[in-house]
Amino acid sequence: MDVVKHILVVEDEKDLAELLSINLRRFGYDVTLATTGRAALDALAHQVPDLVLLDVMLPELSGTEVASRIRSNPAMSDTPIIMVTAKGTETDQLVGLTAGADDYIVKPFSMRI
Repeated sequence: MDVVKHILVVEDEKDLAELLSINLRRFGYDVTLATTGRAALDALAHQVPDLVLLDVMLPELSGTEVASRIRSNPAMSDTPIIMVTAKGTETDQLVGLTAGADDYIVKPFSMRI
């Protein structure tokens, strides 16, 4: 029996969050949505995902702060984090990667494979 991989999508733009969720579920992933940094931490307290797709500009707590907290928690320190954000300068990417992201995708992006 295959184990379903779980992805936490942290995105405050409702339409994009739903689009990501629909596409990920279509490929067989279990998806949890969070729309704020605090909601992301709450979700992480209940289940450690196999991957976190994380916006940078979030209400309540920034994505870089969420990434830093994930990396500082031994139970989640190896969880892959991909920043998905409109902040696309080289400096922004460096900040995201320094905070703990494994990769950085700049919006807008294509859902095509």
